[in-house]
Order: sequence, then structure tokens, then C-alpha cells
Amino acid sequence: MDVRTWGLARARLGRVGRRVAVLATVALVGSLAAASVSSAASEMPEALPGQATMSEAAIAAAIEDMGENERAQLEPRMKDRSIRPLGYKRAYFRFVTDPDGSTRVQQVDLSLDGLIASVDASVASTVTTTKYDLYMSQYVGRTSTTGTYEYLVETYFDWQAGNNGMNNGNCAVDLLGVAWGGGQLSQGSRGTQSGKYGNYITGQHNVYDLDIQRWDVIPQVGMEYRFHEWQPAFVGCSGAWKMEWGRTSLYLRKSTYSGSLTTIVSKYFHTWTVNNYSLSISGAPSITISPATDYWPAILAQDVNV
Repeated sequence: MDVRTWGLARARLGRVGRRVAVLATVALVGSLAAASVSSAASEMPEALPGQATMSEAAIAAAIEDMGENERAQLEPRMKDRSIRPLGYKRAYFRFVTDPDGSTRVQQVDLSLDGLIASVDASVASTVTTTKYDLYMSQYVGRTSTTGTYEYLVETYFDWQAGNNGMNNGNCAVDLLGVAWGGGQLSQGSRGTQSGKYGNYITGQHNVYDLDIQRWDVIPQVGMEYRFHEWQPAFVGCSGAWKMEWGRTSLYLRKSTYSGSLTTIVSKYFHTWTVNNYSLSISGAPSITISPATDYWPAILAQDVNV
């Protein structure tokens, strides 16, 4: 190769090298920009004055105590960095029959429930059980929606403890009302509801979708949902296919933050007669059922500054 040819080859290699360097720089800048956007998107919404939030320890403890179905539904929401967790509450209920034959719903404190004293060979012993029939939880978080303040309300419920109180063969609908106080929040168009039926005899879990649906909307006040506790397609609700769990996801919005207190209520109505039931929801907040007969109510509520 002569000197001239060698010089041209070196010049071409130089131009190629500069192109490679420029492309590498562009790729690096693009990568850094994408990383910056990703980092910004993963930032939790800022804390607001007077608005309580859940600590990392409280979130971890709540998830740890959840059952498998609830954990699958709520853990992704509670760990979503675009949502600031504000509060989580759970409650346990059982249905008891009094000596006169009447039935009622009773909230259970698992730390105190089932303390039964007995005497055997002059030795007192205490046996602890944790009997309950219906389980409910409510989670509230604030999203990162731009230009407004948006709140996510998740209500979860299940009969994971068994069939007591479920009235096998009952084709009546059960109802759930979610309400918020003071008319300060308005419901957004998005939001979902879901759930599953399983076979308690064969042990098949989460087989059929729960027939839960939004039934009525009371603007700025509340939402009503309906579903069957027994799968209605199987021999008129009889058989072994019972509701295992259900969940409603609701988004509420407010244009400004004032720090005023509102109560968010989730109220489950377990019925056992095929009546033409309807819910009345007010901004108190209050949720009542009509006709007020043949049902058990289970309620869960927590206060949030909005």
C-alpha cells in the first residue's frame, strides 16, 4: 500500500470513529433521559399537610397478615410507587344465634375471641380460637394524577373462614355500599370490581368470576354494588359453588386540597331472602337498606383528610 492510499484509509477510519462516538453519545444521553423519566414516574406523590400516611413498616405488617387472595389483589397497589398509602383497616365478623333463636352479626376481636375457661382435674386452662365468618378490609391511597387530587378506595371481602352464615342455596343478592362524607369527593369514570367463586366440597378455588357489578351511582356521595354469594348458574344457586372473595376499586377526585376530614365507609349487606332490595346512601355518610329485613350488616370505616 502506498502512502496516499494509506492516508485515505486512515481518514475513512477517523470519520467512522467519530460517527461511532457521536452515536454512542446520543445513545447515552437518551438512556440517561429515559432513566430520568423512569425515576420521576416512580416517585411517590408528596405528603400533604395534615394528611396521615402509612409507614413502610405498617405496609409490610398489613401485607404479612393478609390471606392469599387479598394479598394478590392489594399488595401490588400498596407497593405501587405512584400511589401514596394513606390508610388500611380490616375487620372480622361472625354470625351468632342467641338463646331466643334470633341471629345477629358480631364484630370479632381476634386477640380476645375464643377465650374459654375450663376446669379439668382442678386445673384451669384457657383455649384460644379465632372463629369468624366474614372478613373485610379497606385500603385508601392517593395517586399521582396531575392537576387534581385523586384517591383510590379498595374494599375487599371474603368468606375465607367457611360457610357459616352463607345460607346454602340462597339466590338472594348481597350488596355493598361505599360512601364518603361531606360531598367533597366525586367519583371518576375508572374503577373496577372483581371476585371469584370456588367449590368448597372439591377444594377447587377461584374457578368462576363473581357476578359483581356497579348497580347505582349517587354523585359525590357513594356507589352501590351487587353480586350473588352462590353461583346462580348452578342449580339455582344451590350446590357447592360459593363466593370466595370480592373486591371493588373506586377512584375519587377533588380539585383542591383543604385538609378537611371525611369518613370513607364500606358496608356489606348479607341477605338471605329474595327481596327487591335497594340502598340509600347519603353524604353523612350513611348507607341503609330497604326493606330493612332479612339481612346482616358489616361495616368498615376510616377517616381521611382530603
